[in-house]
Amino acid sequence: MASDEKNGGDPTSPTPHNRFHNFILSKLAVDGDENFAPVQKRLANLHILVYPPLWEIKADLAARCARIGIVTTAAEIFESLGMFLEAVECYQRASKLSKAETIVRSALKTSAERRNTRGSV
Repeated sequence: MASDEKNGGDPTSPTPHNRFHNFILSKLAVDGDENFAPVQKRLANLHILVYPPLWEIKADLAARCARIGIVTTAAEIFESLGMFLEAVECYQRASKLSKAETIVRSALKTSAERRNTRGSV
């Protein structure tokens, strides 16, 4: 999966964006906001910020949910993103083995159909 390649195989490992966000929050907690530029100046530079893609935000949310035990919600989010391996793992943790099996069978069927389609071209 794409998230596996980026994070070295662990979909729950923090991304650089998360580490930066956590740094800013900790800096605010320690220093307060007096060391930051005025709001008008910060808003003028808002367009420079690079936001992560929506799928990455959702994958991060799902990974966080899985980490704290909200595995069914995490599985549903992973499934909506097409991250079937992670979804199956979450459904297994939630003891929803029939749902996990359904996803695996569906993914295998889709994979077989793609192979058959490529062979006939």
